Order: sequence, then C-alpha cells, then structure tokens
Amino acid sequence: MDDLTPQEMLIDMLNDEYSLTGLKAPVEAKSWTEAQIQRFFDTNGKCKPNVAQAQQATAIEAEEKKAKNEAAMQDEVRRGTPFGVLGIPRTATEAEVPTPF
Repeated sequence: MDDLTPQEMLIDMLNDEYSLTGLKAPVEAKSWTEAQIQRFFDTNGKCKPNVAQAQQATAIEAEEKKAKNEAAMQDEVRRGTPFGVLGIPRTATEAEVPTPF
C-alpha cells in the first residue's frame, strides 16, 4: 500500500467525486494545502492558488503542526508519560525509539 499524503488522498477522492464533470486536479495541487485543493474543486477549477500563496500556506501549516507537536510533547513531559520521559513523540517509529543498550 502506498503511503499517500493527506493532500494526495484528498485529490484522489475529489478527482473520483468530480470525474463525471471532467474536473481533475492539476499536478501542482500536491503542493497545495487541503483547503486550497477543496476550494479548487468547489469553484469548478476557477480558483487556483499561485505559487507564492501555496508556499506561504504550506509554511503556515508546517508552523502550526510544529507548535501543536511541541505542545503535545510538553503535555507528555508534564504528565510524566514514557514518551515525555524519553522525549520522543507518540508518532515516533520503532527505529526512532532509543534502546537501553
């Protein structure tokens, strides 16, 4: 199974949903935010973000995600969970978890 980004999953879903109308997301839509992708389809393809808008929205989205992850880690530390004690996020893969030896 392919690991699709949330944007790719949304594009696939909306491409299927709008297939009868002939509307399909452009290749560059993979770099758009989910809101921009949804708006493209909601406006029948009339509203496409320019490159600067897409980059700015992506940067804002990344900052918000980083802040959310930092807040979640602070909560883990405050509660004294194993994740907080080890300083690793709950989303860490097995390879990212330190071994005791």
